[in-house]
Amino acid sequence: MVAWLAAVLLALPHPAFAQEETQAPSTASPPSSTTPSGTQTDTQSDTQSASQPDSQSETPPDSPTPPITSSLETGQTLTGGNGSGSVQALHEGVVASVLHHGHLSLVSFSSFYVYDTNYLFTAAEQPATAFAFQGLLFYSIGSGRSAFHLQYRPYFLVSGTSVQQDFLASSLDLHTYRFLNDRWLINLDERFQYTPARGRLIDPTINPDFGSGIISRGTFLATDQTSLDNSVTVALSDRLNAEDTITFRGQYQYIDMWNPTSTSNSSGTVPPTPTLFEQENIIGGGVTWEHQLHPEQRFGIIYTYDYQTIGGINKQAVYNSLFLDYTQRFGRSLLFHGNFGPSMQIRNDAPTYYTYVGTAEILKSFHTSFLALSYIRNYDYSGVVSNSYNTRYDGSYTRQLSHRWDMSVGVGYLQQNFHGSSDLDAREIWGRVGYGFTERLSGFISVLTAAAAGSGQPYASRFMVTAGFRWGYRPDYEGSSPP
Repeated sequence: MVAWLAAVLLALPHPAFAQEETQAPSTASPPSSTTPSGTQTDTQSDTQSASQPDSQSETPPDSPTPPITSSLETGQTLTGGNGSGSVQALHEGVVASVLHHGHLSLVSFSSFYVYDTNYLFTAAEQPATAFAFQGLLFYSIGSGRSAFHLQYRPYFLVSGTSVQQDFLASSLDLHTYRFLNDRWLINLDERFQYTPARGRLIDPTINPDFGSGIISRGTFLATDQTSLDNSVTVALSDRLNAEDTITFRGQYQYIDMWNPTSTSNSSGTVPPTPTLFEQENIIGGGVTWEHQLHPEQRFGIIYTYDYQTIGGINKQAVYNSLFLDYTQRFGRSLLFHGNFGPSMQIRNDAPTYYTYVGTAEILKSFHTSFLALSYIRNYDYSGVVSNSYNTRYDGSYTRQLSHRWDMSVGVGYLQQNFHGSSDLDAREIWGRVGYGFTERLSGFISVLTAAAAGSGQPYASRFMVTAGFRWGYRPDYEGSSPP
């Protein structure tokens, strides 16, 4: 709480800094009037600024780019960067919302009905039906040089199945940044997620944002456990010159998983724990140097260090990783990002383990459709607590069929390694069709099939059908392209 009170104060402008900002020439991108297709006039009247930009508080020349705040629902840009993204905005700090009051906005609201063939995701399938609704609230203050953004995504489920009593899920994102001067930028972000044992119902495996070029990955190794994930990251960036930037980063992550006492199977007993470990703490940091060859090409070097404890102080590991990072844009429709390098795991209960880590991402935009392909190998949390690395493949394709119809399909596959046990494999295949009744109201039907097995656990599968309505602006796919 003390840290976040300090963060809020950091984001608020004060007179001495405002005077300095007045003297800095404005180099921000001109305001964009782009809005969802056919909604320009209405959006301008219905959308309010979450943080009114001030011509005297724009970012200075040759400063690091303002950090992006991504939507907890879709992964698309809400604000930051160049002030635009797949979530259409009038200009920086202004988001397309369906309701607003001052700095507080309701970005979207959804309600849906779901049929799940195996809501506990265990070998013995138990079907269930449920009605759920969720929303995304966004609060923002500040300007181009300092800002504080808060997102809250409540998720409430009502089920006719008496064995499931854990109804409420939630996600929270607290994000603040401030330009200390023309060169230095401090960025603080905390993400908290509480997920009931039922797991995710309508979230895809990945959410690519073709406006910013960022891919958000969801955890999809669903189990019959309730999970809590809290991650805090702080970064300090220095723009050395027009081409070079160095960033120092620190992070702390806490993960806890448990069997809810209200969950029971047909025999009335609590299902066995499907994972080897239930609690994890990671603290670490790193440094990144990035060099921009020209606006469409950059490369860098990344070093990370993380200290991990699992289930108590007797299970410890240290991870050291070194990456070569490269990003290249080809024309206005193709973006490639990749990094690769060695990684070393030093354990207190086993010999040192050497492997490789890396990422490869391709974003391709067409006239009315998008393709995203992703490969990643690292030791990030994937849905279960592990003492080793994992490898993951994801893909998604989105197409605007007409002014009202759109569709998306995707697939995800993950192999989670465990030291001292066999691998745990999981996959998800999903599809979704949406229809826009109005510029802000749409209906959707989605299907998802998932399966997992390994690490001493039996094969489990589930199939879900979901139908519902969403109140919120839809992305304008037509004419968009990755940065």
